[in-house]
Amino acid sequence: MDKINDIWKDNIQWIIENYQAGWNQVALAAEFQNATNTTIRRILKRNNIEIRGNGIDQRKVKHNPFEDLNSPKVQYWLGVFAADGCVYKNRIELGSARIEHLKQYKMFLGGKDVKILSYTHSKYTTSTCYSIKFSNTDVAEYLTNLGITAVKSHTLKINFPITWDFIRGAMDGDGCIMQCKNTKKEVVRLVIKIATASVMYKDQLVAFLTDEGMEPTVYTTKLGLYSIDVCKQAKVRQMYFNMYKHAPEYFIADKYKRFGEIFGEIQR
Repeated sequence: MDKINDIWKDNIQWIIENYQAGWNQVALAAEFQNATNTTIRRILKRNNIEIRGNGIDQRKVKHNPFEDLNSPKVQYWLGVFAADGCVYKNRIELGSARIEHLKQYKMFLGGKDVKILSYTHSKYTTSTCYSIKFSNTDVAEYLTNLGITAVKSHTLKINFPITWDFIRGAMDGDGCIMQCKNTKKEVVRLVIKIATASVMYKDQLVAFLTDEGMEPTVYTTKLGLYSIDVCKQAKVRQMYFNMYKHAPEYFIADKYKRFGEIFGEIQR
């Protein structure tokens, strides 16, 4: 055993295991009073451990949180990303006007170093908006292959099966529930709407909702958006149940509460 390994023999396995678990050399060196980054690097190399590049070690999100497409949580956040997310080169960004929603997203990412940024679009509003940005080439390529790209407003097409968890995410991003009165303004009706500018994405949403028996209709708004509407009251109620009945902890709380107040049911 060489001199370095001999001095550190009681800690070598711990260093190797934690490096392979995602710790970087700086963090490992900080655990020992007389260690430096060079010391840790030498220990790893002399034990035939492949050294990661600095770019990987500096990632705030080191894993791919979207990998399991069967996960309700992953499906939900992909639905949100279809509405409000952006992938540009190796950067992944999600914005929201609700900081609590991004706190949920941060928890989903599992990155303790992920920061929630705040900004104001003074051209359009004086209210504060929030975003989370991180860089990870592997995650960016993965999301791009799923259809989440930089300029997707008119070209969005989802390359994986849509679920009700995805629809709940899409609703939290680009959807709403409205109370409408009939022409005589006597009977209040509820309408669920999801908007998009993409023909392909519109067709995918319509196909899913049709297969699920929701009987959606499509309108073109004055802004040129497609509005996918569920209008029949029994279908609106069923859609609400389908989105929230088995929902995990991820959803916009005030929107869910508003839905609950309208229906007067399914309060957690």
